[in-house]
Amino acid sequence: MTQHEVTNAVIAAIVDIQRKSEDEIPELAPDTVVIDGIPGFDSLRGLELSVAMSGVFEIGDDVNICISDDGKRALTVAEISEKLMTMRQKTQEE
Repeated sequence: MTQHEVTNAVIAAIVDIQRKSEDEIPELAPDTVVIDGIPGFDSLRGLELSVAMSGVFEIGDDVNICISDDGKRALTVAEISEKLMTMRQKTQEE
């Protein structure tokens, strides 16, 4: 899976979560900050996104892919994609 494909998968999962929640679905781009940058998308929805992406990537139960590793800031779509690609590489190396 390429970086572009991962970004598209992240965007598709966010759109699906927003649709199911009946919240606004704004124009999403790689530089969109997900938590608090998308209407109604909070850290709980970030966990929903983690679960949605766990079908393709190995993500720990307590990992919110929408938050930086130090827990201090919300990530953009591009940063989430990069994080997922890094997780995949580490898994493949093991």
